[in-house]
Formats: sequence, C-alpha cells, structure tokens
Amino acid sequence: MSSISAAAHPGGFEGKLNRANAFFDLPVSLRSRLLVVLGALLLIPTFLFPLYNMTLYSNQFPDGLNLYIYSYTSTEVIRRAAMTCVRSTRSTTTSV
Repeated sequence: MSSISAAAHPGGFEGKLNRANAFFDLPVSLRSRLLVVLGALLLIPTFLFPLYNMTLYSNQFPDGLNLYIYSYTSTEVIRRAAMTCVRSTRSTTTSV
C-alpha cells in the first residue's frame, strides 16, 4: 500500500478543501452583495403573511373552518388547533 498524502493527491479531500477555501477567500462584488440583500428582503413577506389559506366546509363546521398557515408555524400547532376545533364542535352538539 502506498503512502501518498491527501495533500499531494489533487482529487483528495485536502485538495477540495483548499479549492473551497480559495473560492471563499475571493472578494464579494457589490452586485453579489446587493443580490443577497434583495433575496433576504424578498423573504420578509413569508413571515408576515400566510403561505396558505384553506377554508373547509363539512357537517362538523357549517360556517367553515379557516386555516391560515404561516411559515413559522409547525404542523403540530396546526394539528392541535384542528383537534381543538373538533373537540369544541363535538361538545356543543346535542343528541336527540
């Protein structure tokens, strides 16, 4: 087995790491900086407005169930809110 170091082998991990470091050491142009800022600004509305709005109609929800899904809510919060709505409608129904 030959003992060639990873730094001497151009396709090795060390060579790839050196190329990545050289790439990230390059100065960032003004155009690139403006594109990054523009991209960040375009993401702000996702935190302010809902990504999805669903209205569900069924026998359990005669007035409809409105779901507003924001980017910062998790599915567990939505599931808990839906279960709370189901429980509240079941407790208000009366049997004949």
